[in-house]
Amino acid sequence: METEEIDQVEPLATISPDLLLQVENHLAPQAQQPDRDEYRRRLAGDIAVVRAIRADGYTGERADRLMQRLAAYGWPVLRHWIKTGEIFDRCTARSRPISFPPAHFPWTGEEHSTLATETLIAAVPFFRRYALQQGHWDPRKGAGLTTYFMGACVSCFAVTYRKWCKQQLDDQRLAHWDDSEALIQLPDPRTPDPCHTALVRDEVSRTLTRIQDPKVKEAMGLRALGYTEREAAESLGLTAKALERRSSKQRAKLRRTDAAATDCLGEGSDEQ
Repeated sequence: METEEIDQVEPLATISPDLLLQVENHLAPQAQQPDRDEYRRRLAGDIAVVRAIRADGYTGERADRLMQRLAAYGWPVLRHWIKTGEIFDRCTARSRPISFPPAHFPWTGEEHSTLATETLIAAVPFFRRYALQQGHWDPRKGAGLTTYFMGACVSCFAVTYRKWCKQQLDDQRLAHWDDSEALIQLPDPRTPDPCHTALVRDEVSRTLTRIQDPKVKEAMGLRALGYTEREAAESLGLTAKALERRSSKQRAKLRRTDAAATDCLGEGSDEQ
């Protein structure tokens, strides 16, 4: 997640320690769970760690070790929430509602792991800045660092999930065409004449093989699928103006090539 996207994430979601305890019991049913005294000792330890990290300027080995520990704790919890759908309830409770993925989207263990990893990549810097550097973590409210960190994960998940959904949608749209071949197979709605259609497809085929800019070629495919020029440009990581410049440059190159070919043909005719 980019810095500007992290800045758009709302304050950390509130996660109940009891909810995390339920997940821990599910993931490690044989592990001994802490009693209240143990929980207070852990909270005191968290306070000491944050004080030490603050003295280091929130950087250095101790800060890195804390982030690694929180990420190692958060990954299996987050993946469990994604797998069971609990993460969607957590986001809704935080006024960041997101819908379960459509049936035609992949939703396997690989996707669960990918989303958990991507969410952690966003949550770690967000937590470091918001909870530690800006001092929003307040141990007097009873939430330990792990509990507060999972709130950061919930806050970051919605943005990560929406990006994932958009990528899946783009991938499925692109799957309907295979580079130039699918464009050649697109029907021509302007005429039912099969001879004319064959001529058009032949012209498209020969033109596409001459386009050297892969971005322009892919944009043509997206436009054929119904994308607007702006949407096609955004999907390719370009602005609409940048895509138009590249397309214009490619058209000019094709015109020069055609003109040169015509001149050669003309010279050949004169010689005869």
